[in-house]
Amino acid sequence: MGAYSTFVVGLDHRTNSELKFAAQLDVGEQLSLVREHNNRHDRNAVLVTFKGVGFGYLKRSIAEWVAERLDDDRYVGAFVQGIATSGLFTKTATQIAITIATSPFDAPESSPDYRDAMLENERRMEFTATLNLVELHRDNVTNCIAILRWLGKSDGDLSEREESVVDDCVYDYFALKGLPTDAAFIHHARLTSYKLKGSKAKALSAIASIAKDDSIVALVSKSIIRLAAADGTVSDAERKTAAIFAQEIRRFRTL
Repeated sequence: MGAYSTFVVGLDHRTNSELKFAAQLDVGEQLSLVREHNNRHDRNAVLVTFKGVGFGYLKRSIAEWVAERLDDDRYVGAFVQGIATSGLFTKTATQIAITIATSPFDAPESSPDYRDAMLENERRMEFTATLNLVELHRDNVTNCIAILRWLGKSDGDLSEREESVVDDCVYDYFALKGLPTDAAFIHHARLTSYKLKGSKAKALSAIASIAKDDSIVALVSKSIIRLAAADGTVSDAERKTAAIFAQEIRRFRTL
């Protein structure tokens, strides 16, 4: 929410009873902003009131954009920020500071709040667009992970080095498809909820899904070689699993 501090003007033209009333307001009290369309001194005049009692106006520079929003029934709030008073026994308000509050997207375009809100909105839109784009590739990424986990678990649990190869494959897939690579690990983290355990059945299904896509097959093949050698030696179980991958790819390509 955009917030702007200002002083109420025109107190010297208000009655003594109105100023006495204003002096009793508490900090944080919500005020009302009333448009005076027939004010002959300022066509954008905005009267500051509390419970129907007016005790001053917004200064012209602020009233101009507040009036526009009030006329369009857009939200503009006003709150007491501080009050200076005079009088020993009977106090009257001599200065009233208030906070004007608006939605940041509805603030004056020259204000920092408006610019920050616009930048934040652009960032959110870009992030949403990225997630939507990533979602279109979710199945392919899931298939790549399933195949690599199957290979990595063929001789026991995945080591940290092997997990790193899986991460790199996800990153490389994003780069291959021209997706923003800074979203790769965000999406990979989401994929962990699928709890891919590296089962052969899941991997064979994944192979069937990617077999006709040359670019993905090449990417996974490269990652398989790196994963098998990640711990320094290639085990017999890893060789066997890699051979099954190659055999299944050939089989599905001939169908």
